[in-house]
Amino acid sequence: MLLTLPLELLDKIIDFIDDRQDILSLALASHFFMERLIPSVLDYREIVAECDDHRFWSRLSRNPLLARNIRTLTVDLLVDECRLPRISSAELSGSEDDEGSDASVLDALPRMTGLVRLDWHGDNDARIESTGMNPLFTSLYASCPNLITLSIYEAVDAESRGMGLADRNSQLSLLRNLECFCYTLVPIGPRPVVPLAFLIPFLSGHPHLHYLHLDLNDIQFSHYEALAEAHLPHLRTFKFCAYQFPSHIFQSFLSGNKTIEVLEISAYGSDRPIFQGLKEGSAPSLREVTCARGLWRSLCFAKPPLRHLTGLLGGEYGGNWADFQALEVVSETLESVTLSSRGLGATTPVSEVLDWFQSRLPRVEVDVWP
Repeated sequence: MLLTLPLELLDKIIDFIDDRQDILSLALASHFFMERLIPSVLDYREIVAECDDHRFWSRLSRNPLLARNIRTLTVDLLVDECRLPRISSAELSGSEDDEGSDASVLDALPRMTGLVRLDWHGDNDARIESTGMNPLFTSLYASCPNLITLSIYEAVDAESRGMGLADRNSQLSLLRNLECFCYTLVPIGPRPVVPLAFLIPFLSGHPHLHYLHLDLNDIQFSHYEALAEAHLPHLRTFKFCAYQFPSHIFQSFLSGNKTIEVLEISAYGSDRPIFQGLKEGSAPSLREVTCARGLWRSLCFAKPPLRHLTGLLGGEYGGNWADFQALEVVSETLESVTLSSRGLGATTPVSEVLDWFQSRLPRVEVDVWP
């Protein structure tokens, strides 16, 4: 049936098949599909490349019909194992032009009109280093309308470069239709003060975002207050790591996004625990939490419908441990906890901790990590 279709219509159908395994299955169906899909489609669905592979970026910029087949792209400074497409005989013509090229991923990106996911871990392109991520965001906005997943790893120093830290990522708000967004900010040298104002218009323009991961490490930041009012009506998973982040801002964000079901948090350096004072009913959908440093105790007293809790330390427990009260508050919904055996010491075996849980919370399954 498919073989009777015009080639233009057949190519349109193949464009909707993103998964490499599905492409491979179709390619193995007949000799015709094998020649048409391997390597020009199969090899291009998922690409992992180093950001300074100028020869590869030059080849992509010369071959828009191949570049448009890319769905997932990972760009890194150092890649343990690259995943690059084979060079077909048709591509050999003109490949000598790629030798000695200084082309970058920003030169090839406008050809990747079918891109769905981008993982960016490299910023040694001169245009990125001097002005932040704005050239990347502008190119994605202009060329990649199907992009739904974006992961950014950015390193910044204490000195303003190019447009300055305040404007480094202002063009992020141009993007639309993202469903998953990960942003990792890493300091170089002394901790810089990074304005987070660019996140506000971005979040307000993404009502379909259901996965959000903000890893701010030990960066000092400013202009973050409006995060308290950010509303993402479809947010299901929120992962957050920050140093000295105000608890009232975080709690306002959490209570304003009541659809959050999965929460992973690492917040440290503040005088007040991030969940301390959280009001009951603030997280009515929260069922899975991973946290450390005892942050989960205050969360339990807000009575979310927790099912799974990860981040407990085995060394904190005892037969009359008062903090079992926190777990008992959510015992009606709690199904499992995962605790670390760190801190138990030589005199407290794991079996004793399990006995404590069995006596206090007999319905809860306990997993112990080393």
